Amino acid sequence: MENKWYRSAPCKGILIVLEHIFAAAMAVCFVWTLVYFQGNNVNEFFEKPEKNYADSGKFEDRFQQMASGVVWAVPKKDNYMKDGEVDRDKIVDLKEYYYENTISGENASGLAYHLGDLLDWGNMAVTYSDYGDSSSNIVVGKKEYGTYQYFWADDFRKAVADGELTFGNANVAKENYELKSNLEIADALLEGWDSSDVIFSNILAKSEDGDTYKMLYTKCWLYDGGMIEEAAEPIGGKSLLDIVNTQPEWNGKLEKAVDYLCHAVTSIQNEIPALKNEESVWEEGNTNAVYLIVDQETGKVYTNRGEYKNAEDWKKNIEAIKTFKKYVVVTPKLKNFESNLKGSANDWRELIGANMWTDEYICAFAVDTSYPIQDVFYQESKIYSTYAPFVRQIFALGLVTGMLTLAGLVWLTIVSGRSNREEGICLMVFDRIKTEIFLVFSGGLFCLACVAGYEAIWQIANNGYYSYYNEELPYGFVAVQNTKGDVVGLILVGGAAMLICASGLILWLGMARRLKAHTVWRNSVLRWMGGFVKNVLSHMNIIWKAVLAFAGFVLIHWIVMVTMAASSVAEYFFIMLVVEGLAFIYLINNVIGKNKIKRGVQAIASGQVDYQIPLKGLKGEQLELAQGINMIGDGLDRALEESMKNERLKTDLITNVSHDIKTPLTSIINYVELLKRENFEDPKIQNYIKVLEEKAQRLKTLTEDVVEASKVSSGNIKFENINLNFVELINQTSAEFEEKFKARNLKLIANIPDEPVTIYADGRRMWRVLANIFNNAAKYAMEGSRVYADLKQTENEILFTLKNVSEQPLNISAEELTERFIRGDVSRSTEGSGLGLSIAQNLTRLQGGSFELYLDGDLFKVEIRFPR
Repeated sequence: MENKWYRSAPCKGILIVLEHIFAAAMAVCFVWTLVYFQGNNVNEFFEKPEKNYADSGKFEDRFQQMASGVVWAVPKKDNYMKDGEVDRDKIVDLKEYYYENTISGENASGLAYHLGDLLDWGNMAVTYSDYGDSSSNIVVGKKEYGTYQYFWADDFRKAVADGELTFGNANVAKENYELKSNLEIADALLEGWDSSDVIFSNILAKSEDGDTYKMLYTKCWLYDGGMIEEAAEPIGGKSLLDIVNTQPEWNGKLEKAVDYLCHAVTSIQNEIPALKNEESVWEEGNTNAVYLIVDQETGKVYTNRGEYKNAEDWKKNIEAIKTFKKYVVVTPKLKNFESNLKGSANDWRELIGANMWTDEYICAFAVDTSYPIQDVFYQESKIYSTYAPFVRQIFALGLVTGMLTLAGLVWLTIVSGRSNREEGICLMVFDRIKTEIFLVFSGGLFCLACVAGYEAIWQIANNGYYSYYNEELPYGFVAVQNTKGDVVGLILVGGAAMLICASGLILWLGMARRLKAHTVWRNSVLRWMGGFVKNVLSHMNIIWKAVLAFAGFVLIHWIVMVTMAASSVAEYFFIMLVVEGLAFIYLINNVIGKNKIKRGVQAIASGQVDYQIPLKGLKGEQLELAQGINMIGDGLDRALEESMKNERLKTDLITNVSHDIKTPLTSIINYVELLKRENFEDPKIQNYIKVLEEKAQRLKTLTEDVVEASKVSSGNIKFENINLNFVELINQTSAEFEEKFKARNLKLIANIPDEPVTIYADGRRMWRVLANIFNNAAKYAMEGSRVYADLKQTENEILFTLKNVSEQPLNISAEELTERFIRGDVSRSTEGSGLGLSIAQNLTRLQGGSFELYLDGDLFKVEIRFPR
């Protein structure tokens, strides 16, 4: 075999190392270039860098940002400030502020707040009517002449309850809706009934004499607009409702008042901090920038230099500003525009005019390019002079290393799988992993590396060479030079590039070797699944039912998934496919094994007791089951037949005896009733009749319990299941057994939630279940003890528990207590049939729940569970 140096192991190793180095160098160069142009004019890249920062496009961009920010801040200062501080006592008219964005200090519209209150308000949370919480709702009443009155829901309900307001159509409500009182009509309104109904019209108010009523509101309804939790009182009122009820301009305009208030609070809380930052950045002593704005309508002058504050000398001062190396003078008329910058006069006029508050203005801006103050212009000047000359060279180096990286990848692809030690394609250990699994894991590793690379770029963009963005300063942009951040950022970017290169080579070269060795398909999950499908088709005559069942399962499952939210489908899509595939494989293998066992059972059942089920291919429980069946001998059918016969005779005996007892028992009860009508005066006879009546009724109850137990145990009973409030049913049952508990001095400790807990069950049958277990506690609990009732709701189930301490020792198991005719009172001194727990258990299970008894010494506990 001929040795070729370019595919030798040392050559591959050196090439892989160089590939990582080239990739890291390429990433560092491109990221360095990209970050440099963050917040800069990209066109600078295609132009020869200026020698001075002041002549660059970046300087002009920063100059324009400064000018625009100053023009924005000047009128805001008049709105909010007084003597350099926020004028907290200044009156803010919400309507004026909403439409004109000005604060005159007058309450012209009738709805106004103090500036300090709006600044300190906090977060605005607009809420809407909640029919479940009447206290947060608002009722609107419309008066006969078109005005409106707003009430808090509680105040409205109290006025109705006290008789101050009444509904004129109360009789209509009583006839049509069975609302018997004015208070019930008011509650219906607060619960969200259709307010267009006639019963909510003609609201009457008590007259001054207190004996008659007159119409006050033609109609009332629930306010459906937004409302806020008020943190301050408006000027001239106690609340927004007070203002809209008393001020004619705002009557009936509560929602608009809320909108105006939200706008004012949000704007003021955002603009005042921004204004303070703006002033701090551009005030004298903090910046190399100079500005002078003259409002020719008012004669006011705005500047950041004390020497230019004299309004009478503004012309001279503008001439002084024009002596700076970089300046601009902007007026509404383009003919008066003067500048030594590159920007056009029209662009500057549009920039300044966007925030200018007057049509007669003269704005002069300049920057001292000697940079005596270390402000943003100074910092950007240093960065520009340090890095701008090398941008194109660094980018060119990135292109070269990129081409070397691509050339190395082509080389490695060609020699991948080739070796000087043996002929053919040499596969590595992980090349034996299934193709799809390899793609998932290697692709996932590559994606993780890309995420790491993104984080590294973000790190250097914020802490590296040129971090031009800072949220705390106006317009966000500020140049920061961070030498330590430079090194850390470059290391992070280079390391991330190596991770991306390594994970990408694993994925790319792994697939290249598989393609060369033709194992992409042969070692794939799809091919393995094809073999499985072939096996399925060859056994279709015995598994077709399972295939149809699975197809139905998948169809229903997908219908449900498609109707879910799009995010849920995307999140569980892959897991769903895997689970369905595994379920299908399990079902097929299970059906094949069951078919073998089925043939063996049929053979043994037909009398071939020497038949042996083939054990090959069976696993787990199926193997154990087949081995057990192989050991079955004679007598299986006879034992089963004998058991079924005994159970049938037992059920028939109970049913027949109960039926035969009913006829004479009915006659006894009827004759007892006849004897009671004879009015015997002898106390003994009366006592005899009373005892005879009690025993007959007890026998009747026993007979009915026996019949019901027979029906329940045989499943011959119908259920009418509904969504049932379990809390309400438990409370009703507790109330009905309150007297029985008091008779034996039992105290019920109930831990039942206030909110509804819903189960799907038959209400009448569930009452019988609860009545049986409460009655059991009333009869057998130790006198003077406590009975505990607990209801809990988890994510998956609803659990009700009833616990008590038994008066008599419980020397039998919990399973025996649920059998028919078994009683905890061994002496049988109390009334009872021994069927209550059995009936309760069977009724619960037939409704889809579980009924379990637990005994711990004398502690008796019942647990009833229903799926949620």
